[in-house]
Amino acid sequence: MVYWCTEVSLGYDQSNRWDIRDGGETDCSALVIHCLQEAGFTTGEASYTGNMRSALTANGWTVVANNGSPQTGDILLNDVNHVAVYIGNGKLAQASGDENGQISGGQAGDQTGRETNVSSYYNYPWDCYLRWSGGDDSGSSSNNQTNKGEIEMYLINTIDTKTWYVSNGVQCKWIKTERVLRNYQNEFGKLNLPVDKMYSTELYNEFAQDKILK
Repeated sequence: MVYWCTEVSLGYDQSNRWDIRDGGETDCSALVIHCLQEAGFTTGEASYTGNMRSALTANGWTVVANNGSPQTGDILLNDVNHVAVYIGNGKLAQASGDENGQISGGQAGDQTGRETNVSSYYNYPWDCYLRWSGGDDSGSSSNNQTNKGEIEMYLINTIDTKTWYVSNGVQCKWIKTERVLRNYQNEFGKLNLPVDKMYSTELYNEFAQDKILK
């Protein structure tokens, strides 16, 4: 998310919202959905702000009340009008509007440097936060998570296959590209995630096959 909002020229246009590339165009929900998919998350039928809540809660996300204190990685959702991602340190990443302050009609690419952007956190107002819960639907609070549902995430690097995963201790997701890995290591809210090095056989012993997500 940070990459698309800061490193490339990605503009805003709801009529061409899935043209997500350097010099392309997007809108708030298309960008969030694209970044989730790029990071390996299943997004189901999510296609716009109005169905993101139902689609993502069916795929491992939990609705959290807007209490003004989001956690890094929370999706900030207004079901009707807007969605952004909280990236930590009082900042969020979002697609805002075209160079004319409109939802469509502008030129491709980011003409102002603010069509897609990282900004200080604000209350849109958000109807809720969507928080990754690792797909654990058991309802138990004794799953080694920290207080208030916070999930301790870490990176896994397999020594023999040189493959990277991100894990919450319940399951792990394959990190498909170097750019996504860099986002986890350096950009995504400055998480400074710890790294656990192991052989792939140890990975398969630690996580059941259905908990290793591609």
